[in-house]
Amino acid sequence: MDRVPTGIKGLDELLGGGFPDGRCILIVGSPGSGKTTFALQYLYHGAMLGETGLYVTLDEHPDHVKRNLQSYDWDIDGMEKKGKLLFIDASGLRRTGSESNRMSPYGGSATDVSDFTELLKTINKVVEGENVRRIALDPVTSLMLRYV
Repeated sequence: MDRVPTGIKGLDELLGGGFPDGRCILIVGSPGSGKTTFALQYLYHGAMLGETGLYVTLDEHPDHVKRNLQSYDWDIDGMEKKGKLLFIDASGLRRTGSESNRMSPYGGSATDVSDFTELLKTINKVVEGENVRRIALDPVTSLMLRYV
């Protein structure tokens, strides 16, 4: 079975080279445990290997997420400019319908929790149009609180 390296040496060794290719992996932990950092490290490592990654943020604006990563030696902006690291701001899913479009530049509207279907369409559009190989939705808790 093909493996997708996470970029975390010890974890990749334990997993026999990384996550199984084509699988959905759920990362669970308490607030502040490093789930977002893990997800972005996974995407960034893929970008370094030439794979396009998509980060869908459901709580925070992408700029805030990027600011939180400044202590790491990652060229997030450079990878974004190269089209290897893409962001969808779906933080509007937690806001009221009066908020402005939160998912640019890819289109769609995620201004209300009722727009979840539109978010899925937008994700599919980006994945197909940009040849995305790695995806992270963060935090999944936002989806669980609304739909589970």
